[in-house]
Amino acid sequence: MYPQSSQAVSIMNDMAVGGETPGWQPILLDLHSCNSALWKLEESVRKNGLEDREVAVLKREIDRCNMQRHRAISELDRLFFEQFSVSSSGGSGAVLNSETLGQMLDRLSVLLLKRRNFSAKSDFVSLEKVERHMRHICACFDNAVREIMRGALPPGCDELKDYGDAGS
Repeated sequence: MYPQSSQAVSIMNDMAVGGETPGWQPILLDLHSCNSALWKLEESVRKNGLEDREVAVLKREIDRCNMQRHRAISELDRLFFEQFSVSSSGGSGAVLNSETLGQMLDRLSVLLLKRRNFSAKSDFVSLEKVERHMRHICACFDNAVREIMRGALPPGCDELKDYGDAGS
């Protein structure tokens, strides 16, 4: 089954995948969990009165979570590339996009966290901006999937992140 942005948003909102679902959906949940953890860690590190030692511990945890996040994005992209490479007839070039499908899902995950945050604060101006941005990313994602289904290669990008030994 080909991914749809509405399905991804629903999975992240519900933080659940029905049954034993192989493929991209459990990885998406891992990605969203990483982003949720990062959100909380970054809020913690901004607190006034933290000792330098406490900030250093939090920053190392942020690096570790970011490494997990980037691994999840790479895994999503690998799975999508494999899925689409098998089913794609090829020959019509690559989808032109500045982000991979995994990176777009990562952006949607962060936007969902922002939406929850602004909704809790009743900040309706910011909430509308987030909703508009979400609609844009969803349209980009769904357009990329449609183009891939027509035979284009998925957008690819070998991103290199360096967090030192944070992931060890």
